[in-house]
Amino acid sequence: MIWRYALAVAVLVALPGAALSKVRGEPAAVAAAERLLAAVGGREAWRSARTFYVEERVYLASGEVGDLRIWRDLNSGARRIERKTPTSIFKEWLAAGEGFDSRDGKLRRMPPEELAMERRGLMQEPYAIYRRLALEDPTLRVELRDPRSLYVLDGDKQLLCWFLLNDAGALVSWANVYNGAINQHYYGPIVPVGDVRLPKWGASPTGFRFEYVGAKFLADAVTAPTP
Repeated sequence: MIWRYALAVAVLVALPGAALSKVRGEPAAVAAAERLLAAVGGREAWRSARTFYVEERVYLASGEVGDLRIWRDLNSGARRIERKTPTSIFKEWLAAGEGFDSRDGKLRRMPPEELAMERRGLMQEPYAIYRRLALEDPTLRVELRDPRSLYVLDGDKQLLCWFLLNDAGALVSWANVYNGAINQHYYGPIVPVGDVRLPKWGASPTGFRFEYVGAKFLADAVTAPTP
């Protein structure tokens, strides 16, 4: 039995971060999750901030190009979006118990079932996963279903999302199941963007593409936009 214990210790030492995290999973999967977190800014940055703010240049399937600003409250899960294109202004607010969007000043309140679906989607985003990894959330479970596919579950059964990693463990793609269909994004190389490291660009098979322009962590909570 002693040799088995020694082997287990050797495996944990060989996989940095696996022995320290309270996130559940096989050592190789936990180590892959730790490397992913380190690549996008590290535990301390994602653990200590209240809000994550990004600016993006977006290329819509319609052919329009716009400027997008997003505030994500890492504590409450609220999200605020403001997007401007040459022809339109779009705003969206998602929070517990309230959701609305506004297109060129025309307000639409979200029905409860739509808000619930959107809120579930927010829990599956990479940024929400990075936060929970940074907090070493013991209800989170990670699995390597092949050497490059890292699956993230809430508890033992509820799939949140999955990441495709390259041979070096860096992010290549993220996906979840949204509204009954696979929602997937593919990413460019990880580069410094403001306070963190993020993919230089991202794209989805639907024709949407974006480039990160700026990113920073904020100490204040997110507040709703004026419709």
